[in-house]
Amino acid sequence: MKKSKQWLKVFLIIFGAIVIVLAGLTILNKTFHTSYKNMDKTDQAFFKQLNTLYSKTKNEPLWQGDDLAKNPVVFVRKGDHLNFSDNTVNLIRGNVYAVGVKGLEDKWYAEKINLPDSYDMPDVYRLAVTTPGIWSTWSPLGNFSSFNTNEKTGKMEQTDMQVGDSSHVYYFKYGKSNIENPAKASQAAMPFFAHESFHYFGQKDWSGSDGNIDVESKDAEWYSLLGLQYSVLDTIMESVKAKDTAGISKALSDYVVVSDARRKLGSKDYQDEKKHETIEGTADYVGIKASTITGGKLQILSGAKDEAHRRFSILFEVIANDPNFVSEIKWNRYDSGALLSAALDQVDTANWQTEFNEKANNGTYTLDDRIHELKFSGKANSLDEIKQNYDFNNIEALSGKIVNGLKSES
Repeated sequence: MKKSKQWLKVFLIIFGAIVIVLAGLTILNKTFHTSYKNMDKTDQAFFKQLNTLYSKTKNEPLWQGDDLAKNPVVFVRKGDHLNFSDNTVNLIRGNVYAVGVKGLEDKWYAEKINLPDSYDMPDVYRLAVTTPGIWSTWSPLGNFSSFNTNEKTGKMEQTDMQVGDSSHVYYFKYGKSNIENPAKASQAAMPFFAHESFHYFGQKDWSGSDGNIDVESKDAEWYSLLGLQYSVLDTIMESVKAKDTAGISKALSDYVVVSDARRKLGSKDYQDEKKHETIEGTADYVGIKASTITGGKLQILSGAKDEAHRRFSILFEVIANDPNFVSEIKWNRYDSGALLSAALDQVDTANWQTEFNEKANNGTYTLDDRIHELKFSGKANSLDEIKQNYDFNNIEALSGKIVNGLKSES
């Protein structure tokens, strides 16, 4: 009995200490360093970039219908140390800030941060560690909110994190590495945030796919048409860069012909591929625009070692020389989708994204579908003519190397 009382006393002391610490931290959140000028170097740099992104997309959004300022977001600062697995496991958690979250003006757990007068972005509130509803942000795993699966319908749904008067609040973690030395251009803070939050807010009702197609079982004909499509994408990219709308339209016309030929080899796989390309490609397109706005380096095929190698056909040659790179076919859809979106910007209607949203929100609709709806002038090239224009004999030879290489690996 005496021992149990001692344990109770110890428990009460520990519990009381925790309550005092949490109360103290909550009070400090309301009173200590509540100005931008008091932030550390990383937080200042992050919010400087964030302000640039918000202010420069006020009148021209990254994607029509997705207004950054209206999206409720909680930004979580990661620690500078104890980050593992490419920064997807974070054992230290810093300050937490709410942007675009409604109803925080008089909350005991939130304090408005005084930003520079020149900043033109939604109000920023720092949240105390005792803030209700943000428990998921304490998880050391992952860098952003993901979707939940509805057990009744089987559909993916936004997580229902509620903060203040806002629901379906999205959280995003950032750290020093995202600002000063991102491992890849796509992991710099602004393009990373823009890409992932677009999945959450802009694409929540779109039909997607994980893109997992058994490419290792495909034959030489399948690879040959893929290689041909990559070569056409190179032409599209050159024309987009030159802002040659006639060249873009001609190349997209060829793209449609090759697309139809590829679909005949396996409509389900091709549809899954195009759904994946649409989901990830449009998000990559948004990320590239965010990077450009904030002075980043992200571009289509950013992984190329130099400008001369920044071509889809080069990737095809790489796979032919080393079949271990065959997995890049999946990740390459981020780039092809971003390119097709940029091409549509130049040859489609000014409101093509708005029209795209309406269709994608109400059923399966892909970039490939949109391109097929374009009206091209002149007679389309036949598949044989396109093959002749793109040295199809060489593409077939490379395809043979890929198939033989995959067989030798198995």
